[in-house]
Amino acid sequence: MKFLKINWLKKHVPLFMIIVFVSCSNSEACGKYEDSAITTDSIAIVYQNLGVRALLDFEKDSAMYHFKKAIDRDKSYYLPHVSLANIYIQQNQYDLALIEFETAAKLEPNLAEAQGGLATLYDYLEKTEEAKETYALAIELYSERLSCEKDEEAKKYIRLNRAFLFSLSGEEEEGMAELASLKNEFNEDPFTLEMINDFLSTDHDTFLQNAYGTIYLH
Repeated sequence: MKFLKINWLKKHVPLFMIIVFVSCSNSEACGKYEDSAITTDSIAIVYQNLGVRALLDFEKDSAMYHFKKAIDRDKSYYLPHVSLANIYIQQNQYDLALIEFETAAKLEPNLAEAQGGLATLYDYLEKTEEAKETYALAIELYSERLSCEKDEEAKKYIRLNRAFLFSLSGEEEEGMAELASLKNEFNEDPFTLEMINDFLSTDHDTFLQNAYGTIYLH
């Protein structure tokens, strides 16, 4: 066992954030989000995308500005709330992160990424019953999406999300088996492969401490 290395965390945006962005942007499985995509204000989407770009460039203040502008523009748009939650986590402002994740889950209950983020935060805050229930819901949503998704690349990220949640929720055998399989499928993607290897070398409590502890940059 080893802790996630600080230089790894400096080099990359937090684990679930990248997965959220890729999974949400790649997947339109089951038509779950088609109505939302049609009704979401186009300028709000632009602000969200600018925020994501800023975050990936480690321009956290700019990212937060754009995510908040997206929300101001369209208060029904759920993705900026997930994005803000992850920024608040980096700042150790867990009460604010919890509000943003819960808001996203309320606006779009079928958004597995919001439910998954909420579950891991509940887990870290030792809200055991809430975590158990929300892990199960997130895993169910990912499984449902996987059964409908036709894009093979999107399927890999859905499976990756679900495998992390299986492992964290106590279903280690199923989660670790899926991650071992995914290592082969991501063998030409060093970034994702590194995430998987770091996760596999870390236990539950250590992972949550690294993900939500003071180790993140401010």
